[in-house]
Amino acid sequence: MNKSASYSIRRALSNESELLTEIAFKSKAYWGYDAEYMDKCQNDLIIHPEELDEYIVNALEVNQEAVGFYELRGIIPEANLFWLFLDPKAIGQGFGRTLWQHANQTAKDIGYKYLNIKSDPNAEGFYTEMGAVRIGELPSSAIPDLYFPLLRIYL
Repeated sequence: MNKSASYSIRRALSNESELLTEIAFKSKAYWGYDAEYMDKCQNDLIIHPEELDEYIVNALEVNQEAVGFYELRGIIPEANLFWLFLDPKAIGQGFGRTLWQHANQTAKDIGYKYLNIKSDPNAEGFYTEMGAVRIGELPSSAIPDLYFPLLRIYL
């Protein structure tokens, strides 16, 4: 799979929750987390069908196969990037940047003024490279005493 492949970004379908959950798990595991960690955070990685109807969830397709997605939530002026995951086979080919840019433009078009990101520590460098700045930390909902970087970008 490479960036020269045919790709598109479209609204995720309500019947794709299992597929997107699978992508989320693969993406998180890509960073080398052990089985115990993955077990503890599994409930936080499940994409529920109702989310796909209630929030802005867009999927990235490469050669007609969904390989990534993002979700936006929030009340204007504040958007939250709730998810941005790529299947590991799509990592390192510019698709993360493509999803990020699409999420930013979508949020901007809606009227959001800034975008908050609760980042995995391994993804913080990606987001700061994209222009986000660290504004704090947020606790993990699954693991006590674990904190995640909270980042923001003004749109």
